[in-house]
Amino acid sequence: MNNIGILDSYSRRARLLPALITIAPVAVFFAVALPWQSFKMPQFAIGAAIVCATFMLADVARRLGKHAERKLFPTTNGRPFPSVLRHKDLTLDPVLTDKYQKWLGVRLGEVPPSVESEHLSPMLADQFYARCGNWLREQPQQTKRSDLIFEENVTYGFRRNLYGLKPFSQILNLSTAGGAAYLYHKGIDLMWQPAETSGYLVALSVCAVHLAYFVIVVTRNSVLHASEDYGRQLVLSIEALSSNSDAA
Repeated sequence: MNNIGILDSYSRRARLLPALITIAPVAVFFAVALPWQSFKMPQFAIGAAIVCATFMLADVARRLGKHAERKLFPTTNGRPFPSVLRHKDLTLDPVLTDKYQKWLGVRLGEVPPSVESEHLSPMLADQFYARCGNWLREQPQQTKRSDLIFEENVTYGFRRNLYGLKPFSQILNLSTAGGAAYLYHKGIDLMWQPAETSGYLVALSVCAVHLAYFVIVVTRNSVLHASEDYGRQLVLSIEALSSNSDAA
């Protein structure tokens, strides 16, 4: 879905949470830079703006995450796929890989790529695996496997969207740190009144941790690993799907 469904679990965890993490230094900055002895219009307006900005950013997170996928998965034009189906991927036993490829090939009405064709035409092979992933996502799953697939999908969506927000987050972080450093140096708050400056050190510390998190943790590899785990759960669901089709 393209709108922000804030009440469903996926949207809260994969879209809203990345937005909250991204905007966290700004919220801390305003919490320490505004006088709170009395709650007046400036405090209310900024608080409301931060809340609105967070929900807007949740929608932007998905769009930026989808944009990042184009670079993450260039062989399929930005479509994530279960890479465990590749012959060269040794996550699964090669016998299982071959079995799953043939089973999916029958469902799609296609001939799965051989080891040789995958080596010679990796883009065409990945496009076949992407179609396999699309087909598996559309199938009803048994409850236990469905829960596992959903959790891995949430993890992938969270990391992808956070990765998409990374450039914006770093700009926001450095701007916030600059504002906190300036007010700390001047010894004033946002109302240009003399203020206790220890809160700005807290804000600067949050900015430092926030920046380190995005540099060290929010990486291309973290998204790819989540995609691989999600794809693996999709592929393993073939066992249940094949059992159901045999029983039918």
